[in-house]
Amino acid sequence: MSVKASRMQSGFTLIELLVVIAIIAILAAILFPVFAKVREKARQTSCASNLKQIGLGIVQYVQDYDEQYPLLRHWNTGNSAPTWRDDVNTYIKSTGVFRCPSNTAGQTEPGNNAMATSYGANALVLRDAPSLSSANLQEPASKIVVAEFNQWWADIYYAAGTNATDFRDVQFGGHTGMENYLFADGHVKGMKPTATESSINMWGYNPKDSPDPCAAANQADDINCDAISPTNRKGVALEQQKYQ
Repeated sequence: MSVKASRMQSGFTLIELLVVIAIIAILAAILFPVFAKVREKARQTSCASNLKQIGLGIVQYVQDYDEQYPLLRHWNTGNSAPTWRDDVNTYIKSTGVFRCPSNTAGQTEPGNNAMATSYGANALVLRDAPSLSSANLQEPASKIVVAEFNQWWADIYYAAGTNATDFRDVQFGGHTGMENYLFADGHVKGMKPTATESSINMWGYNPKDSPDPCAAANQADDINCDAISPTNRKGVALEQQKYQ
């Protein structure tokens, strides 16, 4: 009995402690990446919720303005010209909706309202004057209107001059390689960037394409071009590589 009592009072041996520490370290190495993915999934959901609210704001704007989408920017008002974010925020009334918590590289555009720019517009939908009528947009469930994004100055997506590396650099696919997209019918979907060019062109005509797969498209129909864009496809592939 005295031997057993002595052994019980001595506690763990050094080897036993090392084994326990090793087990804890192994479990931590396994579980920490899982926890990080779960946390990022929650952030992606929050960012998608923001995008859904933005979509509702755009729908309300379109209803109030004779089925016309907001302009990309009101250039006639000077250097601090209001953007589509200002127009949409009239309905949302919360500038925080325009900031995604995952996008730590997100910026704030200059101007009176200093709006966050975690989400950028497809400039073939929210374009410069004249505004696009929703009646002229075909297959709205497959056309991207707003996506996640990290440059205030390049709120253009597929305005003239955008090339593959521009497209890679302005987009944000930081949700473990996924990006949230708002479509013209109002639904929001998280996808791999390359999925936006896997079967049809969800972005519309890119003027950098050569040869041009949408040569027959005019300005009103640029967004309706479904032909796969070589420039778009290269750009989303580069973006996916960037965030893997």
